[in-house]
Amino acid sequence: MCSLNGKKAASFFFFFMWENVLPCFFGARVTSFINEKYTDITNTDSHGNTTQHVYYSGNHIDHTTLFSALQESVDKVHTQPMVNTFEQSNLQNTDLISLKSRIISLEKIISLYEDNVEYKHLLSLYKTYISLNYDSERLVSAFDKKLRKISRSFNSKLSVQESPIITIGTILRILSVDEHLESIMNQYDHGDIQIISLGSGSDLRFQLDRYKNIHAIVEIDFKDALLLKQSSLQKPAHNVKFIGMDLSNTKECIDALRTAIDPSKHVVISMECLLCYLPISISSEYFFFFKDHIPINKLHYLVYDPITTSESDPFSDVMFDNLKKHNFLNLFALKEFKSIDEYVGRFGIGDRVKYKNLWQYLKDRPDMNQLCKLCQIDEFEELEILLSHYLIAYS
Repeated sequence: MCSLNGKKAASFFFFFMWENVLPCFFGARVTSFINEKYTDITNTDSHGNTTQHVYYSGNHIDHTTLFSALQESVDKVHTQPMVNTFEQSNLQNTDLISLKSRIISLEKIISLYEDNVEYKHLLSLYKTYISLNYDSERLVSAFDKKLRKISRSFNSKLSVQESPIITIGTILRILSVDEHLESIMNQYDHGDIQIISLGSGSDLRFQLDRYKNIHAIVEIDFKDALLLKQSSLQKPAHNVKFIGMDLSNTKECIDALRTAIDPSKHVVISMECLLCYLPISISSEYFFFFKDHIPINKLHYLVYDPITTSESDPFSDVMFDNLKKHNFLNLFALKEFKSIDEYVGRFGIGDRVKYKNLWQYLKDRPDMNQLCKLCQIDEFEELEILLSHYLIAYS
């Protein structure tokens, strides 16, 4: 029965990952091959009707030819040593799906805790972000259309809905990350803390007043993604520095981190749904750097990631296969690390790492019943399987 439930839950979790986890990072490498030679052009006539055409090296092609070319590109991707290239347009497009989920989840949280002024402010920042009209040449694209569509959906009189599992997963992600950041901040003087957010995407939490006295906050992500974020902020936080870089370029990023990090301060390394997509060799370079550059008593991790729980884990197997088959994404960490102990062992700081899965986190919350009722959760067996494959690790 465990195996059957695991596979069933994994099917649900595939969609959960698609809307909640994958958007936080990057799209498939396949588009980088396609974009080299294929052009997608949308024409609008005087009556407002649109037609879409695909051209290959300047010549119009039909959809059958395009499909064959796509398959050829996919096959080419699978022969490459690097599966992910942090392709920018896909990153921006999928990050918006995650942003939509965050907005829905924040509205739920605020309805439960009406006196939470900071979450109301964060919600307003996100709604400003999606309401901007990004009409530069680079952004007249599927990304811009997606942004406008999301903005229209929230500005309409219709209620924006999503799966209860996605909503409660996003709520728990927001609350757990904020709670553990707050825990570290309560232990040390804020002027003695630095926060490094790798792959920050559209996350705007560090614009909140609670972080205004932190010595320095560094966000690293694609240049375009960070420019979009900055353009939505009327007055960016004075202590937040944006560094536009591709995290797969470890030499460039580590050089920038070496310059940005003051090892005499407590340094919090925040990575939400990042490590699972990084090839092990790349993530290892970052772990080696942090351990070598920062004294161990001042090095703090805050990691949120999907995990494999055992050698025989049908849930993670189905999730891995689905994402690779349908979205050309590899979850490297799920195949490499077959237990939580193996996963956190890669941090290289021994038993300083504490952790719990998201199901444990939910059960430990005094408001568990209120959150489940808020999200209309009525199937706890499947929810337990899903949330047990999410880890919040901290030191």
